[in-house]
Amino acid sequence: MKNSYRLGHLRQRFLIIVALGMLLNFIPITTLSACIEELDSQANLANTIKTASYVFQGTIKEMVLPQMVIQVAQYFKGYGPDTVTITEVGETCEPPLTVDQEAIFVVKPTTNQSVPAVITSQELSLIQPISPEIIAEITAAIDCMATYYSELGKVHIPCLAVNQGSDGIYSVDLSLKSSNEPLLLAVDSAQPQKPFTTQQPAYIKQINIQVGQSLPVQVKVLVRGELSDTCQKMAPIQVVRQADAFDITITTMSNLPPPGLDCSSMLIPFEEVIPLDVTGLADGIYTVNVNEMSDTFELAQDDIQFKAPIEQVDLQVLESFPVQVNVKVKGWFTNGCQQIDQIKVTPTDNTFIVTMTTTPPPPLEIACTMALAPFEKTIALDVQGLKQGVYTVDVNGIRKQFELAVDNVVVGN
Repeated sequence: MKNSYRLGHLRQRFLIIVALGMLLNFIPITTLSACIEELDSQANLANTIKTASYVFQGTIKEMVLPQMVIQVAQYFKGYGPDTVTITEVGETCEPPLTVDQEAIFVVKPTTNQSVPAVITSQELSLIQPISPEIIAEITAAIDCMATYYSELGKVHIPCLAVNQGSDGIYSVDLSLKSSNEPLLLAVDSAQPQKPFTTQQPAYIKQINIQVGQSLPVQVKVLVRGELSDTCQKMAPIQVVRQADAFDITITTMSNLPPPGLDCSSMLIPFEEVIPLDVTGLADGIYTVNVNEMSDTFELAQDDIQFKAPIEQVDLQVLESFPVQVNVKVKGWFTNGCQQIDQIKVTPTDNTFIVTMTTTPPPPLEIACTMALAPFEKTIALDVQGLKQGVYTVDVNGIRKQFELAVDNVVVGN
């Protein structure tokens, strides 16, 4: 008779994982300590994994505090992008987190359909080192129940995560070779289980660009499309601006069903509202590309709410190599309360668009002198790596040009 029960005893799970790890050349890495939260019991660890929205394994590829970039190897729970950036990382982790270390990352409950490409450390429940114990806790907490067939002397583990190769998650059959201490098991079969296939472009039916009437202007893109079956999920949306065009890429990920179940073929409509960052853009016509569909919108005036009054713009091309270029800006404040609020430099093609804004007017109860007050600002442009040629600088509509006589590239020895 077939008896099924959960392998609740940690020793048994540990030995099973170790046996499989040895046969599959799995060497766990245990040098990374938890930094976000220390859990005082296995029960708390299991509960954290059960209540989390996403659990994934990854390698720290970049570490420039307060942020680190994680290359995701596999998702145990949920799904998301191949690379996740974690911000607001503390500097007091002991031992410190280092590049090329692997760990398990557990994300707190969230309503997002997938892990965002950028999350804060506050959104993490914990960071755990990779070990047989943590892998066993994950496979148990996500309802991946092992089954023991007593008449066959065989253990079946439907979703065992292994740090080996690109497949990551395996369906494994183990044969009981000895019931004595230590418990000996042999791998009869190990079939890779890929939770998701590669991404593919989403089918887009319609796009509608909405331009608000307020200042600053707000532009949103309403996208309607369809998923082809019940296994498809939306992947993170990417928005990239190039000169006068916004390129929006919407893809889907297909979730492979468990054995014996099929994806239901049916059209599932979806709708996404995507805001565009048009801060500082000059008036003109802009193109929006969503996969294979395109549309345009027009900005009737500069989208600058409190444009700084500029009187004079001068360019300084320093005689050094690499060449350095400074922009000297002179202007006038219209009252004693006004100050420079923001200076934003946006390079597009051969043009540097410099947007200077002032602080908004103070409340009526605050008195400001109405005398004109001069101001002067020097802005350094990032021109390293630029090719030889003529470049334009636009400061709140005042345009000047400078020329690079040679490529501004430092060639290594």
